Amino acid sequence: LSHRHGCPIPQDGGDLAPAGLRGIMLVTFFAAFMSTISTQINWAASYLVGDFYKRFLKPDASEKHLTRVSRLATIGVIVVCIGSSWLMRGIPVDEAWKFLAALGAGTGAVFMLRWFWWRVNAWSEISAMIASLIYFIIVSRYVESNEHRLAIVAALTIPTWLLVTFLTRPENDATLDAFYEKIRPGGAGWKPVAARKPGVDVDQHVVMSFVAAFVATAVVYLTIPGIGLILFGETGRGLLALGGAALCCVGVYQLVHRIGWERWTQ
Repeated sequence: LSHRHGCPIPQDGGDLAPAGLRGIMLVTFFAAFMSTISTQINWAASYLVGDFYKRFLKPDASEKHLTRVSRLATIGVIVVCIGSSWLMRGIPVDEAWKFLAALGAGTGAVFMLRWFWWRVNAWSEISAMIASLIYFIIVSRYVESNEHRLAIVAALTIPTWLLVTFLTRPENDATLDAFYEKIRPGGAGWKPVAARKPGVDVDQHVVMSFVAAFVATAVVYLTIPGIGLILFGETGRGLLALGGAALCCVGVYQLVHRIGWERWTQ
C-alpha cells in the first residue's frame, strides 16, 4: 500500500506509528465499523417493520408490539449479516468494496433525485436496486476492470429506473403534498406540487446548496489524505492538502452564510 502511494517504508519493516497512536487508530477503526454496522442493521430493521410489517401485515399494531417486532427483526438482520459474511470468507476486503460499489452503481442517482423530482416513486428505487444487481452479475462475466463495471452498470441502471418511473403511477397527491410541506424542496422538479401548495416557503437556494455540499465534501476528501500523508512522512503534500481543506471550510462558511443559517439548520 505504501509503495503504491509513494510513501516511504522503514527499512527494518517496523511500524510507522508508535504504540499509543496505533491504539488510537485501532479504537477509531472499531468505532467506524460499529457506527456503520449499527446504522445498517437499524436501517434494515426499520424498513422491515415500518414499511412492510406495519403497512401490510398489522397496521393497527401498538407501539409496544412494534418495538418487540423491531427487536426480532434486528436479530434476524444480524443473522443474515453473519451468514453473508460467512459466504464471503476468503474474499479480500478491497474486492468486497469493489463489489458493493459496482452493485450500487446507478442507484445513487435515484436516491438523490427523489428529493428534487416529484415523479420518483417507490418503484423507481426498487427497480434501480434490482436492475443494478442483475446488470452487475451480467457485466462482471465480461468486464474485469471495476471502474468499467461501475460505468456500464450505471449507464444501464439509470435508463431502466427512469423507464419504470414513467410506466408506473406517481405517488398520490396526499403523500406528495405532505412531503412537500415538511421538506419544502425548491427547484423546477416540484412545480406541479408547488402549484397546489403556493403558500409553502420553499428553498430558494438549491444551486448554492449543491455547491456548498460539494465544497464540504472536498473538506473531507482533503483532510483525511492530508493527515495520512503527514503520518507517512509526506509533510509537504499533507500540509498542502490540509491547507486546501481549510480554504474549503472558509468557502462553506461563506456559502452557508449567504444561504442563511436559519434555513440551513432547519
